[in-house]
Amino acid sequence: MAIAQTGAIIPADALEAFCRRALVRAGLDEPGAEIVAQSVVDADLRGVSTHGVVRFPVYIRRVQAGLIRPSPVMRLERTGPSTGILYGGHGAGQVVGQRAMAEAIGLAREAGVGCVAVTESHHFGAAAWIAMQALEHEMIGCAVSHADTGVAPFGAARGYLGTNPLSVAIPAGSETPIVLDMATSIVAFGWVLLAAANGKFIPPGWAMDAEGNPTTDPQKAQEGALLPLGGDRGFKGFGLGLVVEVLSALLTDSPFGPHIPRPSELVAVQNLGHFVAALDIRRFVDPARFKARLDAMIREIKALPLAPGMTEILVPGEPEAGCRERRLKEGIPLPPDVCASLSEWGFEGGDGGC
Repeated sequence: MAIAQTGAIIPADALEAFCRRALVRAGLDEPGAEIVAQSVVDADLRGVSTHGVVRFPVYIRRVQAGLIRPSPVMRLERTGPSTGILYGGHGAGQVVGQRAMAEAIGLAREAGVGCVAVTESHHFGAAAWIAMQALEHEMIGCAVSHADTGVAPFGAARGYLGTNPLSVAIPAGSETPIVLDMATSIVAFGWVLLAAANGKFIPPGWAMDAEGNPTTDPQKAQEGALLPLGGDRGFKGFGLGLVVEVLSALLTDSPFGPHIPRPSELVAVQNLGHFVAALDIRRFVDPARFKARLDAMIREIKALPLAPGMTEILVPGEPEAGCRERRLKEGIPLPPDVCASLSEWGFEGGDGGC
């Protein structure tokens, strides 16, 4: 079809409507479909294409295979005044992650801090989408998750950890909120998938092949592993990734490292773990004063002299916020390969595709 050959620019609401309807047709319940659709479209709006609709085919196939439960029965076990364990019932990761952050926010209202460990979940999309839910409550939100094997520990010739993302969202006043969202690998694995889909090479220093040799071939990288964040000082990224693995897997009694099924292999539930937290600012300082001082700090940072070759200083979350504002007006650009992958479920590019 032409749309699959040329790509398309799609209004966010139309793309979200397509995703929601396709998920319902695959078997996910209406509330869950709405949450997953919101998450993937928000990622594309913010320019985080590695966690946008490019992930959609895997989600659909796992729903169709019965590995993502269509109407999960989730259960929170309160373990203390500010802590709990959420059993996600093997639901979609976004559904489970959103519930976990809602529970953490509730705990933080009571105790000042809320921490929720999560098990029985799946890939929860962009970590920032979970962490940012705390912003409207004048709280700091944190979200981390492990993933299936794809990153080599520093010094190793094969993968063991996942890309293990972490996100922290901090409310500001008139300035853009600080939103850190990062993989602990050199890049998110989605960049390798996008390069492979577009027939492009990946930059040197990103990955190794199955024998542990450096590679720029995205296909060989998928058979091998990504490197940890930090380049020749990758022990820093490895350390961060290991901490995320402990919080997500060991603290939740979930599988870890190579014991996690790959999402593309439709053989078993992933049983991923996450860890989310909410910190109520008012328990420490007046929120208005906190946000005013954060605004001042951001402005001071952005007013610093520029390094040679630089045109602007951007704080974490600022590029994504700007991209979101533009794409809400102009639409979300989808490359031909993504359109082609979505066409299997009726995507036509004009009005939501259904």
